[in-house]
Amino acid sequence: MSATEQETTAKEIVIGIDLGTTNSMAAYVGERGLEVVESGETTTAIPSVVGLNGEDILIGADALNQRLTNPNNTFYSFKRFMGRGLEDIQDDLSHLPYSVQKGSQDNLTLGPDHKTPEELSAIVLNEIKARAEQVLGVEVKKAVITVPAYFD
Repeated sequence: MSATEQETTAKEIVIGIDLGTTNSMAAYVGERGLEVVESGETTTAIPSVVGLNGEDILIGADALNQRLTNPNNTFYSFKRFMGRGLEDIQDDLSHLPYSVQKGSQDNLTLGPDHKTPEELSAIVLNEIKARAEQVLGVEVKKAVITVPAYFD
């Protein structure tokens, strides 16, 4: 193995991501043990909220801030809907300001853009990865992601 390959391998970090229903974050095992990936004002600990505003995609606190002004396009608690059908969530529908429809593959889609819970989760995961790379100063190529507690 060349010196460059050894240096790259030495810098490779595997992060753990907790994709939570309310909040999400990344951590890694560092010199002081388990550490949340954060530095200064940049943190991977963010609300699990995605807001669509025209061409803009808002994530975390920015999305949470538009929840009152654009409730039909601000998605939260969507992780609970992964792997579920419309008949599974009838009790939840009256509590949501955004629309939930049956998708083409017996899944769910949310809002006027028909985003799936998995697509919204991917947006949150990509944001956490980008923030982790910014804080750690290396490309994140490997991650362990928690599985939802009640995943069917």
